[in-house]
Amino acid sequence: MYAGVAASALAIGKILPIRRLAESPVLQLGAGVFVLFLLARIPVLGAILFVAAAALGIGAIVRTRLSEAPPPDPGSSDDTVGTDALVSNPPGE
Repeated sequence: MYAGVAASALAIGKILPIRRLAESPVLQLGAGVFVLFLLARIPVLGAILFVAAAALGIGAIVRTRLSEAPPPDPGSSDDTVGTDALVSNPPGE
């Protein structure tokens, strides 16, 4: 559960519009934990938000760790197979 909260806190810290946070993931995590702490202090809604943040964070961790790598973007230059080799050496020649 705490890993999910940490993942959510990091995501919250990344979206905060504070320039100094962009430099350090540790500061992003700290700011996100602080925001989650403040939200958790709201009497009933806080508990619901805390559980939702934990569930979303765990879901994000599972999705990134268990999913396959996304297919490469067709327009990117990071192709693993060079297109020059395919053009200059057509199959069958």
